[in-house]
Amino acid sequence: MTEPLPENIEKLLQDLLSEDAYRRRSAAETVAELRVTNEQIITALKTVAASDPNRYVREAAIRALDTLGFGLPPDAEARSAANRLAPPTPPVLRPFFKQIDFWLGFIGWYLVNGLIWWGFGPGATTSSYGPVPALILLPANVVVLLITAFVRSRFAGGMLAAYALNFVIATFMGATVNATCAIPFFYR
Repeated sequence: MTEPLPENIEKLLQDLLSEDAYRRRSAAETVAELRVTNEQIITALKTVAASDPNRYVREAAIRALDTLGFGLPPDAEARSAANRLAPPTPPVLRPFFKQIDFWLGFIGWYLVNGLIWWGFGPGATTSSYGPVPALILLPANVVVLLITAFVRSRFAGGMLAAYALNFVIATFMGATVNATCAIPFFYR
């Protein structure tokens, strides 16, 4: 086993105690590759293996200690086993943010479609455009709905609820007044 120069030992110690998790992990991997057995380095590695806040840094330190043939601190062994068994926890969205996403989709559908129909001008369904706006917007709405369903499902749910409400209102209006279900009900 070779011992690096004192300035390299000092650099490795600084990196092991760095604020940057990437530097700490890289230092632990370097110690294992160079097979450094310096007492200060091993003490620092044991500290990192036992108490580093970053899971990947702890695992790198544990692997380095294992490679060098040093025992792990008891709490590091238990934590290492627990990390291997437990899957990472997904981020949790609070219900409030889920509701906001839904309402953004709901209101956004009416805003976007209303502005588009407004852009075609009054009487767009019976004007010289013919059915072109409806033939463009219906597939566009379906495509946007499908894409957002995979990316932001709550947002897509809001869009779907807006489309369903518009369909119900347009159906009711169709029974009483001439209406088209793809046009936001407030446009008429």
